[in-house]
Amino acid sequence: MHRCIVKFVRAAYGTFIAAVVFTAIGISLVFMFSAPATAATVTFLLGDHPDSGLFQGDPTSPYGLRVDEQPPGGNGPTFSVGTNLGGLGGPMTISWDPADLLAGATITGTMERNDDGTFWTTTYTMSGLSAAEDGGFKATDGSGSVDEIGGLLRSFSLTSEQNGSGIAFEFDNDGHRLATDDGWVGRGWLLPPDSTDDWIFTATLVPVPAAVWLFGSALGLLGWIRRKAA
Repeated sequence: MHRCIVKFVRAAYGTFIAAVVFTAIGISLVFMFSAPATAATVTFLLGDHPDSGLFQGDPTSPYGLRVDEQPPGGNGPTFSVGTNLGGLGGPMTISWDPADLLAGATITGTMERNDDGTFWTTTYTMSGLSAAEDGGFKATDGSGSVDEIGGLLRSFSLTSEQNGSGIAFEFDNDGHRLATDDGWVGRGWLLPPDSTDDWIFTATLVPVPAAVWLFGSALGLLGWIRRKAA
């Protein structure tokens, strides 16, 4: 009788621990891959928008930033935001705190210039943020620069231009100009007036450290349970 009770308690305990582990895995996955509704500062890794090349007549060269109206005369370049993973200056990211929209949002990192393969750092800061329904944001103002690393030390200034709705930049999970109706896309408009200069890029959420830790811990505990069962 005593042995039966011990076996029952051990089985119940094992079932309880397994339930806790799978719950932890589920919660961590939700935080890792869902829209950032309650996190502190959230960060997304940027990639070139696949549709951007079509709008410059070269579908083989998608970009994330276009300044082809600079300098005056219209012979400026486009920049790739997705070819520098781990390279000079680090990858391109966008980050903001949904709980503190007054702090603004920032695009930062290093881009590759498409026409000559040089690398350029950028910091572009946005203000006048308002929350979007899907967890993203809209901004009414933005400014920054793109600066060459070494070489000729060339530079382009970036100043936002508002569209007809008074918006200078949007970051939404709406699949803008993608093949699907969802997917994070950032797009913004830049001076000079009525030019084609713009930001347009895709984005992937960088998992928050707490969620990654919870996920890893849960997987480790699950492995321990399986070893004990064996």
